[in-house]
Order: sequence, then structure tokens, then C-alpha cells
Amino acid sequence: MNGVFETTFSDPSARALHGILCVLTEMKTDMTSMRTSMETIAGLYSESVVMVRDSQAKASEILAAHQERIDQYNDANGSGATSPPDLFPLKDAPVGTVAAELPNGQRLLTLSNGLILRTEEDYTITAVLPSGEIKNVIPGPSNELHVDAGLVLTLDDAYLKRPGTQDGIQGLPPGVVPKALDEDRVSVTLPSGIRVDLLHDEMMLNVILPEGIVLMGGATTLAASGDTIQKHSLPDGTGFLLETSGVGGILYADGRVELSLPDGTDLAFTLGKTSGGQNPDVPADSLCQGLSCDLRNV
Repeated sequence: MNGVFETTFSDPSARALHGILCVLTEMKTDMTSMRTSMETIAGLYSESVVMVRDSQAKASEILAAHQERIDQYNDANGSGATSPPDLFPLKDAPVGTVAAELPNGQRLLTLSNGLILRTEEDYTITAVLPSGEIKNVIPGPSNELHVDAGLVLTLDDAYLKRPGTQDGIQGLPPGVVPKALDEDRVSVTLPSGIRVDLLHDEMMLNVILPEGIVLMGGATTLAASGDTIQKHSLPDGTGFLLETSGVGGILYADGRVELSLPDGTDLAFTLGKTSGGQNPDVPADSLCQGLSCDLRNV
């Protein structure tokens, strides 16, 4: 037999076939080992899938239990509905805006782009730009707030209607600050160009409109230049109305004044009550600049 095998394997084709058979035998052994490993991995994967599904089911049960308790609490406290964020004084703002109330009652808003807005007591708004620049923005007359290039925010209408009170003058628009002409005289210039002067030492007021109409009023004087005035006696004072310009109001006997102006501003103050301020750079007779001061005695 040895001779037969030697003869058989002496043939080149037989030797090649024998080599291929050996290689295939080794590959079969390796593939059997790989199949065993794959079956082991598949078993571990199946166990992992089962564990993950069990964990997800338990997590869902926990979340459902928490949600049920939250719903029960909201139902008990009448707060089932989610309240929208309070972005006042803005009517709307970019997504991500965070609002907070400061200890002094003012509002602080931080926008997602880094812009910071803070309301002030005089109803202006301080803006801190992402670049670090600080700007003081005066709202009005529209509710569009132009803070930075390309960014226009919308103010709540209620903020524009919130009256300020400075130096005893109620109803001042945002950003309007009375100017002390001297110790007993104050001047207010509104965004519309209307000027109101309070002469506390004389218990008088002057209202000067951009078109040149002038109202002079006080304890003993009520007259107008450039317009016709209508007067109405009241138990505690005198009501008045300028026919063309629409300036109107009430002068009370105790010095109180209610003043309605054509730009929609309503002011209230008391003549004779001074702020004690003084501006030495403004001469006392500046109240009469461009006017005939004796008009007050018409």
C-alpha cells in the first residue's frame, strides 16, 4: 500500500488535490469555531436587548408615576395649564430669552444672542450689547424698540402707557426728564416738541406748542396766544380748552393742575411744590426766550 500511496502522491495533480483538501479541513475547523463564537455573541446580545427593554419599561413606569403625581398636584391647585414666560416689557422676544425681576422691581431680560435689556425707573431701557457697548434707549412713540443694527423688538403697549413721576409731575412719557431752570422753575420738553414750563414761584404754567401757540395759566390768569380759549367754571377750579390745538385741562384753586395735551400726554402736578433743584447755567429769564413775557398778563 505504501507503494500505491507513493505512486499516487507522486502525481502532481494528486498532491495539489491533497493540499486543497487539507486547507478545506482547516477552514472547516476555523468556521466551526467562528460559528460557536457567533452563537455566543448572539446569545449575549439577546440578553442585552432583554435587559434594555426591561430598563425602558421600568423607566416608563417611573415617569408615568411622576407625571400622574404632577397632574394630581396641578388639578388640586388649579394650575394645569402651562403659563407662558413673562417677557414684560417685551410683547414678544426671540426663543431662548430669559426674564427676571430685580429687587428694585425693574426687569432684566437676557436674549439668546447675548443682548441684555434692563428697565429703568424713568421707563427708559438700558441695553448692553454683545460687544459690551452700553446704550440708553428711549421707547416710543411706536412700540418698536430699535436696540442694535438689524434687531427690532416689540414693546408691550402697556409699557408705553406707564406714566412716570418726576419732580412731582405725573404722567411723563418714558425718557422725559424735567429740567430745573432755577430753584423754583422747571421745564419739560416732550418727544412731540411740546414744552411745559412750571413757574412754582409765580404759581403759573406755560404750555408752548411747536406751531407757536402758547397757553398761560395760573391762580389769577388763564389766557392763550394763537388760539381761542374756552373756560368753564367748576366748584373747585376752572376748566379750559383751546379750540384749535386741543390743549385742555383743569386749574384747581389749591394749585393742582390736570393737563391734557394734543400728543396724547396727560400730566398732573401741583404748582407751588418745588423740587429744590437749580441749574446755574440757565438764566432765570430763559422762560421768556422767543416769547413776549407780558402775554401772561393778557
